[in-house]
Amino acid sequence: MDPLILFLIFITAISIGFVASMIGIGGNSLFIPILVIFLNLDIHVAIATMVFSSFFIGLSSLIVYFKSRVVDFKLALLVEAGTIPGAFLAPHISVLTSTEFLTYIFVTAMLLISVYMVLSNHFKPDADTHECSTQRTVFKKYFLIREYNYKNEKHTAVINIPLTIIISFIIGLIVGLIGVAGGTMKVPFLNLVCGVPMVISIGTAFLMITLTSISATAGYALYALINFSIALPIVIGLIIGSQLGSRVALKLPQKKLKIIFSIALALISILMLII
Repeated sequence: MDPLILFLIFITAISIGFVASMIGIGGNSLFIPILVIFLNLDIHVAIATMVFSSFFIGLSSLIVYFKSRVVDFKLALLVEAGTIPGAFLAPHISVLTSTEFLTYIFVTAMLLISVYMVLSNHFKPDADTHECSTQRTVFKKYFLIREYNYKNEKHTAVINIPLTIIISFIIGLIVGLIGVAGGTMKVPFLNLVCGVPMVISIGTAFLMITLTSISATAGYALYALINFSIALPIVIGLIIGSQLGSRVALKLPQKKLKIIFSIALALISILMLII
């Protein structure tokens, strides 16, 4: 491939990694349409390549959140018990699905994500600092109760274990099928349904994104759909961008950025339908 194109992909990856890590999502939602529209990649290859790349942006962002002590490993393992099988099954369904149908699924998912991002501006964060510790874990039959001490305030999360595994399986299936990082669905699920503080939801979601991408990548690798020559500059760029973005995320106002990003996401979705 032309070195200039690879360089432009690298620069784009830095920008997307920077923005995505600041607003708490993976870069797949933006990068997949770019690969399809401008590089004319088959959507199956584009999704497989970005699922592979999402492991690195997830791991890169996870390191920052882990150092800030806002990752709940026990909760992540519970959710991933459903997500990983779903993510692994997705590639086997994907190769049997028409490109046109898969495109409609992807566009629908991106529109839903853009709506969520606008609505999320009305969700008040629990706090602005990263001081958190898990105080107690209680199992009551089919429920997991987690108590957090966050900014000297106690938060209780009640997780329905069977329901969480079922929903997580569906999320994993969607993640692997359309290539969108699971944080866009896991963060609102953990925060709004389970009651986990927002910053812990985001930090934990990045751990789950990393684990889910491993499973989905293994599935796509069986069909040799990953374009590693394109993935290399994407991975390097996403790592650099996510490291920068996650470090400045708490220093800059995100409300206007989310609105701009959601509009861009909607426009790209419409553009994919037209093209």
